[in-house]
This record gives sequence, structure tokens and C-alpha cells, in this order.
Amino acid sequence: MIGKKICPLFLAAVLIASMGSFSYAEPLGTSDNADALTPYFVAINNIMTSLTFESGKAYCGVMVNVSQTKADSVKFNITLQKKVGTTWTSLVSWEQTVSVGSSNYALFESRYNVGSGYYYRFKGTTTCYKNGSVVEAPSFESATVYF
Repeated sequence: MIGKKICPLFLAAVLIASMGSFSYAEPLGTSDNADALTPYFVAINNIMTSLTFESGKAYCGVMVNVSQTKADSVKFNITLQKKVGTTWTSLVSWEQTVSVGSSNYALFESRYNVGSGYYYRFKGTTTCYKNGSVVEAPSFESATVYF
């Protein structure tokens, strides 16, 4: 009797597990909200951020995996922020447009002199273009890092 009840449940679980996904997006950095929704992107497969520190400099990096058939350039608008007390203060902003390479990646890298003893993060948007028209412009945020 138990075997007859488990078999349909097992079959349903196998079918659900084998279903393909119609969208793919990675979480963007770390968030204080563990229940945050993961967005569906049109041209972008994922956005990866990196915030590291060395010799008093903050190194900000963003790598966007984007299909070259759906976007030919990406404009990065990024702002580095420092937490003073409970307030985030903007330190510097960058804007850079790059072509999507044959490897289907667009990269942004920059650095900025910072002081130690603070939390830092950067926020921004990646505006994707195809033949001069905007395809999408999602926002993102790096992990918050203490330096």
C-alpha cells in the first residue's frame, strides 16, 4: 500500500526535476534580503561583481556575460560608496561603454584610493545596446566589504 502512494510522488518529483529552465540569471552580489527575487534578463546571462582592496586602493570589477547576437555594446555606470555611520556616501562615479567581445563578455575595471576602517560597496547599471537601441538596463550592487 505504501509503495503505491510513493510511486506517483516519486514520478512527479523526477518529472519536475528534469524540466528545463526558460530563464537564467545569477544573484547580483550579496544582499541583506535573502528572499530577493532573481531577475529575468533579455540579453544578459549574468552579472558578476568583484570588490577587492590592495595598498589603499579599491579595485572594482564587473563582468557581464551577454549574448553578442542580442547586444553589441554595454555602458557601465558605477558608483563606489563608503559607509559613514549609517549613511552610504558616494566617493566616485565612472561611466564607460565597451563592445561585447566574441567571447560574449563585457568587462569593467577601475580603482580608487580609499581609507581603511570603513565598509565599501559599489552600485551601478549595465545598459545593453544593439545597433544603438537600448535592449535592457538592469541595476546591480556588489558585496559590502570591510577594509
